[in-house]
Amino acid sequence: MSLKVKVSEDGQTVTFNIIGHFRHEMHVEFRDAYQNAPVRVGAPNYIIDLIDTDTLDSSALGMLLLLREYAGSDRNRVSIINCDKVTKEVFDIANFDKLFTVSVRDGE
Repeated sequence: MSLKVKVSEDGQTVTFNIIGHFRHEMHVEFRDAYQNAPVRVGAPNYIIDLIDTDTLDSSALGMLLLLREYAGSDRNRVSIINCDKVTKEVFDIANFDKLFTVSVRDGE
């Protein structure tokens, strides 16, 4: 598992690319990444890109909820992109579509 973080040039968007398994072992790294991202003053937008994510566990769902809270609990501040169909179904069952903007990979 690995985490890549990219901050847009204007400091308004932080993109996290989770590679491999998104699970409990990543908790500290993930939290530190969003808390220490060099963003502009104000409330940035966060994008969780799951294009390279193999699996996620219930801890990952909790981490996403903590990020949402950190971002101000605004549905439009955190987007989850490039989900596969199975992950999207998990998010739907957990009502994450009401808390986040969620989109599926092209061709899924």
